[in-house]
Amino acid sequence: MTIQNARGVSRRAFLVGASAAGAAVTMGWGSLAPGQAQAAGHAMVSPSIFFDIHADNRVVVHIAKAEMGQHVGTALAQVVADELEADWDTVSIDYVGYDPAHGLHVTGGSWSVNRTFDALSRAGAAGRIALIEADAAKLGGAPCDYTAENGVIPGNGQSVT
Repeated sequence: MTIQNARGVSRRAFLVGASAAGAAVTMGWGSLAPGQAQAAGHAMVSPSIFFDIHADNRVVVHIAKAEMGQHVGTALAQVVADELEADWDTVSIDYVGYDPAHGLHVTGGSWSVNRTFDALSRAGAAGRIALIEADAAKLGGAPCDYTAENGVIPGNGQSVT
């Protein structure tokens, strides 16, 4: 049973909205909805500063660590791709220049993965959840009717890439 206040907002809807707003402020999210990039005439959406999703299904992960021969960018991109459930064949890496928005720009020893794993993991997972919720809102059904698998969100008898 859903309890609503006098304005028709359920407790769950309020908590989901408040959580999304808090995450948007914390992680610098843009707006995220399936087909939004194409409908708005844009080539991509940027759900966080850590990655972009392009209209042709490419995912570009922004790496703020220097490449010093250990391929740390690959490890960090895998963190995002795994949580986002992106098709690894569509993932690419963009080494960003210095930007304070990306946090500490220190590359040394094993710090890169250790210091950025949590933020990248959360960003990828939040992106996956946002995509699933947007698809459920667009195609009908509840978010629990949808999953994310290898770059596709199937559910409720339909699927979206």
